[in-house]
Amino acid sequence: MATQHQLHVVMFPWLAHGHITPFLELAKSLLSYELRISFVSTPLNIARIKKKIVPGIELVELPLPSVDGLPVGVESTAGLSEIGRTDLIPLLFQAVDLCEQPFATLLKLLSSDFVIHDTTLFWTPRVAAKLGIPTINFTGISMTSLSFVMGQHRHGLPEIPTASDLCALPLGFPSEVVRNRLFEARNQLPLYQKKQHGICEGLSFVDRHCVSVEESWATACNTCLELEGKFVDYFQRSTGWLMFPVGILLQSLPLRPAAEPCVRGCCLGETSMLLGLRRFMVEKSKEDQNSIPASKGVQSDCRAEVLELGSAYRRSPSSWKCLDLTDKYLKDRRCRTGKPSPVIVGIRAQGFDTPS
Repeated sequence: MATQHQLHVVMFPWLAHGHITPFLELAKSLLSYELRISFVSTPLNIARIKKKIVPGIELVELPLPSVDGLPVGVESTAGLSEIGRTDLIPLLFQAVDLCEQPFATLLKLLSSDFVIHDTTLFWTPRVAAKLGIPTINFTGISMTSLSFVMGQHRHGLPEIPTASDLCALPLGFPSEVVRNRLFEARNQLPLYQKKQHGICEGLSFVDRHCVSVEESWATACNTCLELEGKFVDYFQRSTGWLMFPVGILLQSLPLRPAAEPCVRGCCLGETSMLLGLRRFMVEKSKEDQNSIPASKGVQSDCRAEVLELGSAYRRSPSSWKCLDLTDKYLKDRRCRTGKPSPVIVGIRAQGFDTPS
């Protein structure tokens, strides 16, 4: 009897440990769903995370091309921080962008079914599409911020925005409280400046994120519906793309079986979202990938299902059990620091009643 094909997923984070860690925790969670994981990064980053790897995750090295001005032996933002040269981060971006062709060669060798890539690596969907491999964009940015930026992008933000433009709420945005103040908008203006050379010529830092979202089959986010449910809904409605809130991926929590109702303690229904993510990858890996991603209509049923999953879990009285310990911890934190927890404030802002 023929054995069932094990879905092979390649994961490729940006070269910062604030990105590598949630990618690694997502990889560990996906192992519960009978996936084979190849985790790609540069040699020095691979060496740093080897002790955190569990069986089932294969580490794959992708050498970082040299760039004039980038010190030898620096392969992450942490490496630049250690030598006090965070001003060289643009050179790190240049080096990573030069990985496009080597990554394409690596994908051919790995024969993967799916790629989960970082939002900043905007060229990954293009590389994978040429090989007929579907992609999911995984972001560690808050869903609130991403939906705000994508909402502005989709609803007529000027090519060269002013600070006042960045203060304006996107059409239909679900909160009047979440907005840029003028001084914040002024500080963000460099993120909208178009590059004049290199692989990302004509693209700003924000454009990289927008291209990454628009050219991928779906987006996954390091969040949960309890904290950012209405922003997940807004993202899907305003962009037409599918969003998987895969939970708060914390490094210190152990891997749990897929049968358990909650994987990460403070995320209701995360297991269902991960199951949905796996099913999505299985289905899309079987489709003709020559049209990546030509029609958003094929995703509408799945998007509605994800929204209904979220609604069902938010309605469930028993689902608050997994918040009890979190709330107790956060109350203890307030006693220690004298400050309210941003998590509980966020939950209450969503209209939920937290445990007393």
